[in-house]
Amino acid sequence: MFGRGMVLGIVMAILAVGFGAAGVLLRQSEQDASREEAELVQRAGRVLQSSSKALAASLAGASAVVNPAGTVDQLTFEAFAMGAVSTTSVSVIAYVPFVRGEQRVGFEAAAGLTITEPGSNGLITAGDRRQYLPVQFVYPVTDSSRSVIGFDTASDPSRLSTSNAALDSGSLVFSAPVPAQPSGQTSVFFAQPLFPPGVLLDSAEARKAAIIGFASGLTPAPTILASVVDQLPRGAKVSIVDDGFTLAVTDSAPTEGHSTEIAQAGRLWIITVEYDNADYGTAWLMFVSTLVLACSVGLLLLHNFRQTRDLRLAATNVRELGRLSERLATANDREQMINTILGHAGLMVDADSVSVAMWSGDDHLVRSSTSALPERLIADDSSPLGAALVADSAVFLNDGAALRAAFPATARRPADGVETVVALALRRPNGEVMGAIEWSWQRARRLRAELRSTLLTTAEVCQQSLYRDEVQQNRWRSAMALSELSQRLSVSRTLDQIAEVVVGHAALASGADHVAVGFINDQGTELRVHHPSPGGGGRGRPPIGGPRSFDIAIDPGGALISILRRGQPIRFDGPDALQRFPEIQALVGDRLRRVACLPLIDADGELRGIIGFVSVSGSDASVDAEAGRLDTIADLTAQTVERSLLYQHEHELVVNLQRQTLADLPYVTGLRSAARYLPASSLLGLGGDWYDVYVLDDGRIGVVVGDVAGHGIDAIADMTEFRTTISTLLRTSASLGSLPAMSTILLNDDGGTELRFATAGLMILDQVGATMSYIRAGHPPAMVRLPSGEVVVLEQGGGAPIGIETNIVVERQQALGSGSVVLAYTDGLIERRDENIDVGLARLADALGSCLSHDPDVIADTVIASCLGGRQTNDDTAVLVIVVE
Repeated sequence: MFGRGMVLGIVMAILAVGFGAAGVLLRQSEQDASREEAELVQRAGRVLQSSSKALAASLAGASAVVNPAGTVDQLTFEAFAMGAVSTTSVSVIAYVPFVRGEQRVGFEAAAGLTITEPGSNGLITAGDRRQYLPVQFVYPVTDSSRSVIGFDTASDPSRLSTSNAALDSGSLVFSAPVPAQPSGQTSVFFAQPLFPPGVLLDSAEARKAAIIGFASGLTPAPTILASVVDQLPRGAKVSIVDDGFTLAVTDSAPTEGHSTEIAQAGRLWIITVEYDNADYGTAWLMFVSTLVLACSVGLLLLHNFRQTRDLRLAATNVRELGRLSERLATANDREQMINTILGHAGLMVDADSVSVAMWSGDDHLVRSSTSALPERLIADDSSPLGAALVADSAVFLNDGAALRAAFPATARRPADGVETVVALALRRPNGEVMGAIEWSWQRARRLRAELRSTLLTTAEVCQQSLYRDEVQQNRWRSAMALSELSQRLSVSRTLDQIAEVVVGHAALASGADHVAVGFINDQGTELRVHHPSPGGGGRGRPPIGGPRSFDIAIDPGGALISILRRGQPIRFDGPDALQRFPEIQALVGDRLRRVACLPLIDADGELRGIIGFVSVSGSDASVDAEAGRLDTIADLTAQTVERSLLYQHEHELVVNLQRQTLADLPYVTGLRSAARYLPASSLLGLGGDWYDVYVLDDGRIGVVVGDVAGHGIDAIADMTEFRTTISTLLRTSASLGSLPAMSTILLNDDGGTELRFATAGLMILDQVGATMSYIRAGHPPAMVRLPSGEVVVLEQGGGAPIGIETNIVVERQQALGSGSVVLAYTDGLIERRDENIDVGLARLADALGSCLSHDPDVIADTVIASCLGGRQTNDDTAVLVIVVE
């Protein structure tokens, strides 16, 4: 027993530890609160900076609303403003033209408005000034916003100074806090200068001479504050101060806290955040709980030990499950899969035995990790494995007595040695049971939720792999007879081609001796029959010299056509049944045993033709035995016929739709350009090739030619996203070499798991410096034909495709003199399956060098003709030609 002194000493020691811990916790709580407050103010600053950058990025495209004439169309402006309002914190955006004093009368007459300014009793007609900045267009159009149309923002010193600062810098500038018109709500006014396209803006004087107006607007102070508060914990106090003026503040203003300065488009804002989250109760609780601390620590250590053990076990399970998945994925057949399951499915749960049962005839074939030979399991529920297999019951038993009581008839158990069993069904996606898996332990195991989850996940991995193998085997067996026929029909484009494929190859796929096919004309009065040549064709023997054909007059309302139109097959047994069709009787002769005629019906229920499967006496072919396959062949042929009739229409539709997604080339002084887009000849899906040419803010010309992987609507959607991201970054990014990495980061920020990537060639033409900067993100190299006629292949500046890696590409330069020709393209122009890509590059370089024309359209058509000719292509092709005058 402990003495009183020792007990007192222990108590004092516990109290000392408690007081010390309480003091440490108190100080730590205060430090944590201060640290959290500092992090919150930085977060608030990042939110405001992000909001400002988003607005700047959105307004960077405002110059696109200015047409080549230097004017702004209302609909174009409203379309731009709609996107900016919906994606930023801006509440209203207006177009404010720059009107000089001598232009006022003409402007008011043309715009149909009167320039106004604030008066003592509201807005009055503006007085005479050297310049005006009236609101001409505004979005959104409401009763409130409509009332400011004509308001001269130059009458307000703050708005005027903001507009002048934006003009001086050539970029977005915020104002000091101003009252919104007409609500009076405190807001931040901003101005983005607008210039005509193609104008050189390398100085403030040049910008002042070229200015046509501003994209201006208001961001309400409450909106700015809300964007920050939404990102902070509840109860945080926030204030935003601009040059000593409180722009916005929460209901409870911060009295202390942390502050930071944020530069916002020409303004310096001070953000203060106060957030008192110090947990003083923890220190008091530590003091009160000192007497039970020792027990709590012991329990906590025990809990941590168990948690650590569980985490290590979970990590081991994940690792072993990954290994199991890898081995199952590389298994060649079901036998290897079962061996893999038996050898590895028990490692992660430390099972003594694993058994797998799969359906095999009237019973089930069972393999166990404790036995090298398979056993037969009668299909009943007398064992845990059988219960999971037959009764579709999940078995979880960790009591040996209960196990033997529930399954007394099982003979597969070692003499009462098994104490824990788990058996689970392996199902197909439709819920049908295809097998079962069982784990057994010769000791009692606690079947916790973690263990159950591991077993269920393992069973799911096993069933997916086994089902995948089952599907592959079924597909292989069912596709062997039809694969060649399907492949040949897939490339058939005309009825004659379809007839040649069906007559030559459908016999082997169907089991018939001969196959003939007939197509009904548009009037429904005649059937053109295609049949094998005499002495040729039949099963496994394509017809010599191709099929022959003849016409049969038919009655559109007759009984035969009516039956076929309803989708019912017609069979003729023996030659006598064909007396009404002497042409067919003469064709098949007296040896005819049976003819099965199946209708070819399209998706609209229209009868397009007939396919006949012929068996003759003395042959081992049996049409009846292949009825299901005949239906498949008939459906496949009908689909091909329908596709052949719609192919041309769909092909033209695809071309038009793809071209509508591509931008028109802008007019640029000193340059002539031409572009071509050619869809793949063998695919109807939309491609992801694109090209872009646009004038950057500094007067240089941005050029992009790209190719998104895939076809179809998804490819078009991905192309649009890649194109928009690259275009935006190219307009705003100072470094061409960093653009692929920035694009990859932005495109991967949506949280999706699907891999998307695109190749792209990016160029910036500097007409003043007569140079071109370029990089390649996994894209074929562009080419330049110099004035001397030499062709330079721009193979440098290469990097990984956009979306794959975030590498930095080294930007390269190429001189461009007058008469130079720039050729950019996608890989469809040079790639062929049967040759190395270097051959295609050489062919293209020769074509560009030998074309002496300086007309971009002639050059584009020449290189396409030289590289593609009339051959079918498996990929889309985009070509862009730029000639420097």
